[in-house]
This record gives sequence, C-alpha cells and structure tokens, in this order.
Amino acid sequence: MSPAGSPDTMGRFLKNLAFENRHEDYWNPKKKKTIINNYTISENTLLVNLLVDFTKIIGGFQVKGPKILDFDSTPLYSENLESRRIYNGGVGYSAMVGMIDKSVVYVDERSGNAPPEFETQESLEKCLKVLGENEIHVDLIRNDGGGYSKKVTNFIQSKGIKFLIGADWAKRTFGLCQENVKSWEKAKIKTYKTTWNAEVASFPFSFSGEANEYRMIVVRAKNIEDKKSKKIAKWTKVGDYHYKFILTNDLESSEYDLTLSYHKRGGFERNFDYLKNDFGWKILPFSLMNQNLPYLIVCALANNAYRAFLRIVAITFEKIKITFRLGTFLRKFIKGTVDITNGKFDFSRAKIDYEKIM
Repeated sequence: MSPAGSPDTMGRFLKNLAFENRHEDYWNPKKKKTIINNYTISENTLLVNLLVDFTKIIGGFQVKGPKILDFDSTPLYSENLESRRIYNGGVGYSAMVGMIDKSVVYVDERSGNAPPEFETQESLEKCLKVLGENEIHVDLIRNDGGGYSKKVTNFIQSKGIKFLIGADWAKRTFGLCQENVKSWEKAKIKTYKTTWNAEVASFPFSFSGEANEYRMIVVRAKNIEDKKSKKIAKWTKVGDYHYKFILTNDLESSEYDLTLSYHKRGGFERNFDYLKNDFGWKILPFSLMNQNLPYLIVCALANNAYRAFLRIVAITFEKIKITFRLGTFLRKFIKGTVDITNGKFDFSRAKIDYEKIM
C-alpha cells in the first residue's frame, strides 16, 4: 500500500470532509410561482479557508500588478445521483469558482439547473471574506453576465472594489448608447481566437430605480460572421455592426484599456479547461454533490501547488515556460535523460540543465 493509502481510503477520507447541502426555493417569473427546494447548494468553508491559506504560504498570490479576481460558474458534466439538466445542455452540476491569476481561491457547487446568476453575490461575498481573513486585497473583479445585476454591482461598489461585468443586451441599454455616444475610438482587440477591428465608447448608466451611476463600455465591430463565436462573445447585430456591452465602476481608465482587461477573461476560461483535463475536474468520483466538493477543492489545491512550483522552475530553467500545461511539463522536465557512470550523473544528453539543482 502506498504511504497515502489506497484509493478507497482516500475516497472515505474525502467523503468525511463533506458538509450537508442546503436547498433553496426559486421564484419562477414565467409560471409566477415559487418552486420549493428547486436548487441545491454545496459549500465547504473549512476547505476553502485551507485552500487560500495554503496558496498564500506557497506564494501563489505573488502576481505583478493589481490582484484581479475572476469569478464565474462552469458546468461539470456528470450523470451522478444528484445531477440535473444544466442550463446550457447536458446533465451534471455547476461550480462557482474564483481565481486570482491561475490559482483557485473559491469553489462551491450548485445543481446543474441553477442559472449562472444564482447566488452570485452570496458566493462572491464568502470568497472576499476568506481572502480578507488572509489579508489578500482584491483590486478588480471580472465576471461574465452572471454578475450583471444591481444586487451584485451595488455589493462590489460598497466594498470599494472596481469591477468589469459583461452586460446583457437590452433595448434600454442600446437606446442610451444611441442617445449618449457621439464619437467612437478605433480599437484593435486581440482575443484568444481572433482579432477585432472594433470601435469603443462609453456612457453613464444606472439600473432602473437605482441611484448608483456606473459606466457602460460599448464595443462595436463589423464582419463578425461566425455564429458560434457570436454566441460565445454575446454580440448582438444592429444594422451593419455587432454590439456588446461591459459594465464598470471605473470612471477614469480609457474604454480601450477596460475592454482589453475584460477580454483577458479568456485566460480564466482556459483555466477551467486545465482544471478539468489536467487536475481531475472532468470526472467526478462520488454519487453525491457534497462529497464531490472536497474532491474539487483538493484538486484545486494541487493546481495551485503546481502553478507556484512552475513559477520557481521557470526562473531557474529558461526552457521551462510558466504557461506549460501539466503534460508538457512532464515531457519537458520530469522525463529527462540522464547517464549514471560509477555513481556520477551525466546530463550531457539532457535538454534541461539539471546541474543547476544537483
């Protein structure tokens, strides 16, 4: 048996770390009635505190520039006992995740049928509380459309933190754009998949009945024809242009800089792919949602440890890049060629200067 114990032993250990789920009612505006216990939520404050504390100890928050908290939900496809149909297709759960750089700082789970905006403010508040207890100050929060509500924006504003949130399309918003925008700034915006020859502008914006005034960034571009990309990027076509909106409380930075910062969320979305394919989030081992949450957090802890270790290795070895995925790191660094003669190591055939750590 390995020092860590058998898989069954580890499974029992993780199950014992689970907390009871809670169930929330949901007001269905279409049916105009409350659906009892429609959403299930699994939380684990103990392990989230451990995750943040461990990441701080290993230097996971030593990032250059402002600390940006990316906060969003991601689907976890699984046909386990408590799986529900996910809002964007398939069955499984949904995880609400917070990350600073590539380090996970918060995870909770909710039933798959819960929309992205469900309890976003509550989860964000718990995430900021844990970070605050560990003296981690957040300068900016980025979120896709799940945080686009006066409840979430007012909460972030009350904390004195800047935000960039993808805004939903609405006739009122577009009307305000037409009424207030008199000039546009040309902007070439590079994304993970393409480059937009776009134009940007901004105008004052408040939610209906709200006193807080924010700033709505509007981006417009021509020739965005790919239907799949249009859906992902939330463009809406009016006339010859496709439009999208980004809400912020940053009244000083340029529209161009804010648009670039928001679209760096693409790196956050790729981090979900890393977690699912490199660190075990793709396959959930247990039948119950609250038992899978400790597993997700332990996997996130492994991700954070790897990211911190990779930063150290990348400083020492030029051929190791901080962007390496786990598989690439194994091929480039772990699986090295070494000759041993009379007890002496010969690294002449190795592609990495292992002598630096001998």
